[in-house]
Amino acid sequence: MSAITKAKLPVIALERCTVRPLSDTIKTAVFTNPLSLTIRPSERWAITGPRKNELLSVLAGRNIAVPPLSRQYPFLQKTAWPSQVTQFLEFRGSVPVSHLSARYEHFRDEFDISLREFLCQALGVPNEAHNYEVSKVAHQLRLDGLGDRWVVGLSNGQMRRARLAKALLKHPRLLLIDDPYLGLDPSSRETLSDVLELLPPNPHIILGLRVQDHFPDWITHVAITDANGIAAEGPLHEVEPRLAKLRRAEREKTAATLRSHSLRKIAAAKSDDIILKIDKISIAYNGQPVLKDLSWQVRRGEKWHLRGDNGTGKSTLLSLITADHPQSWNSKIIINGKPRKTGNHSYFSINEIIGHAAPEIHTLFPLKLSVFDTVSTGYVVGSMIPPRETLTPEQRTHINDLLTEFNLDPNTPLGELSISDQKTALFLRAIVKHPDILILDEAFSAMDSWRVEQCKQFMSNWQGTVITVGHIDEELPLCDKYIRLLPGPNTPEKGDIHHN
Repeated sequence: MSAITKAKLPVIALERCTVRPLSDTIKTAVFTNPLSLTIRPSERWAITGPRKNELLSVLAGRNIAVPPLSRQYPFLQKTAWPSQVTQFLEFRGSVPVSHLSARYEHFRDEFDISLREFLCQALGVPNEAHNYEVSKVAHQLRLDGLGDRWVVGLSNGQMRRARLAKALLKHPRLLLIDDPYLGLDPSSRETLSDVLELLPPNPHIILGLRVQDHFPDWITHVAITDANGIAAEGPLHEVEPRLAKLRRAEREKTAATLRSHSLRKIAAAKSDDIILKIDKISIAYNGQPVLKDLSWQVRRGEKWHLRGDNGTGKSTLLSLITADHPQSWNSKIIINGKPRKTGNHSYFSINEIIGHAAPEIHTLFPLKLSVFDTVSTGYVVGSMIPPRETLTPEQRTHINDLLTEFNLDPNTPLGELSISDQKTALFLRAIVKHPDILILDEAFSAMDSWRVEQCKQFMSNWQGTVITVGHIDEELPLCDKYIRLLPGPNTPEKGDIHHN
């Protein structure tokens, strides 16, 4: 067969393919309708719609095709099993640790390795500081200078790029990425998009994107999923009317949700009380400064947007507040006028007044819990075990009221919800105990746009103090102040946010 003929072979061909889960105990097909889809090597595909993740899993070969030949990978020409040359990256969360604080603890375990070692694992070679291939990929993904940084000390955005770099170093022939741009600052998104554009045909790239996302200019074809299967597929210009219709429906659903949303009449809770004060604190990893003489004070009821590019120390700063960092017990951190000191405070006493939603929590959270049990764990500091026997009638009523307001079934297992609704349940978990300080770290990313607006409307009447992190303005609650962390030992910028 000539090289030209080989280049024209489809990458993936689904022909009336019925897909079943790998589990023998689940007999129901993944999609009601059989799937038919052909992806050719010259095409650049994006998968969107409410079940994009499931379709990406089908394309990645993560389930059983019936009949077996209804899903084929012709471009491989039977030279390799698809599973051997396919990488599927999902970014429900980004930190592969057994518990949240392990990200900052100074002991060595299977994840406590340098970024260089982490990347060299993909090649099966020793840690070589000048390995050309590792250095080249690290440079492509703007990971230069981080080779000696512990993987568990990387920011969310850096960890996403590190995982992509490791996947590329395994030399996949097919790379599928769901929500590649979530959690990245604009500069990192542009860099990543440029890298992905240049990769095909080694490997071929398929992206999972939300309907409301901006599709990269190099995307040529789109498949739109619905509850039953593939609702539409083809060149972008042909399916654009269908995408526009879905986006209009999303906006209309948002408007309807906001009209029915019960607005809370809560008096403003701002005061001159300083609820959080950080007085010239410095943090370094392996001698590399992340925070240098940082000073910051937050008054009760203020809404702060914590800004900064990936890697400037946002995650480290939040970990100091939530006592997930070894230097959290530091008299330079003052909560409600009381300096933190070992013996005076515990992890539990510190977090009694803090609610927290973050990608790491989503990664670690047990998906088998019901939605009700998921939210109920917000009443228990440092635990993901539901307090079933100790919930008061008032607490049960409050949880059910929240679930009714956000239209979530209390008995559904968390893992059976869409990613958007999983994030919503974890948001409710963070706010259920009315914390004095609420930390929302990318809490609304990966949500449907109407869900984002519902959560933002809810937060517009929130009386507590809020610290929020996010790179997309549309996915942030209304804030009145900002602090921007800058690279290196630079003084952060602070100021008021003025809204039109």
